[in-house]
Amino acid sequence: MSRFLLAITPFAGHAFPMLGLAKGLLRRGYDVVVYSGRKYEATVLAAGARFLPSYAAQDFDDTDPEATFPAMARASGPSAMLTDFRELFFGTAPGQAQDMLDAHEKMPFDAVVAEGTCFGAELFHELRGVSYATVSLSLLGLSSKHPPPGTPFKPGRTVVGRTRDAVVRALWEHTLAAQFRSLHNRARTAVGLEPTTRRGLHGAWSPQLVIAQGVPAFQCSNRRGRIYPPTCTSWVISRQVHGVLRFIRRGRRPSIRVAPSFT
Repeated sequence: MSRFLLAITPFAGHAFPMLGLAKGLLRRGYDVVVYSGRKYEATVLAAGARFLPSYAAQDFDDTDPEATFPAMARASGPSAMLTDFRELFFGTAPGQAQDMLDAHEKMPFDAVVAEGTCFGAELFHELRGVSYATVSLSLLGLSSKHPPPGTPFKPGRTVVGRTRDAVVRALWEHTLAAQFRSLHNRARTAVGLEPTTRRGLHGAWSPQLVIAQGVPAFQCSNRRGRIYPPTCTSWVISRQVHGVLRFIRRGRRPSIRVAPSFT
């Protein structure tokens, strides 16, 4: 029986969708261990999964993260987002990786499936070679030939439009994406890994499998990997489970599976 480690940053909006995935795997008879903050321990156990708390990684209350990370309270404006990622998301990643490494020694995992902001899973994957899948809990925004995610531009259809897209991508790559890469590489260096040149936030996502929610028609073709739309209008959770099991059994990579939105 395969053992899955589901890695979740302890925010309610991250934990509850991932617990749906945990329940789907449990129904199919798999051993599921959920790594998250102690606030969600009772919820995880009630779902039938085993719980792995944070030890090396700094735990926090998602209703008041500033109490644990004071720099977040002092930041404002555009710098606030970078501070959040520096202090909380990338800042806790080395500790997350250590927690996963320690648990893996006691109960080896066949795969780690992490939501998109639990960056310690990537470090654990590279240190131990355990299969790794990322679950995107928001709209899929991987880099492509189109304008970067979050910009107000529609993809250009003319020479002028495509030139504009190229300029915006270059600006993105040398500003915000470069800062995210710096934070990512700081976390990698902390656990003894070489720096990466992968772009932006998604540089820490799985190169093997990304499971995304959304409407298939909304997703543009993407040079990062082929997109596989769902074959039925089932709940996103069942599509996630299908994607994870297909990934484990057949080793298809890299691929992106798009599932219907959460409802």
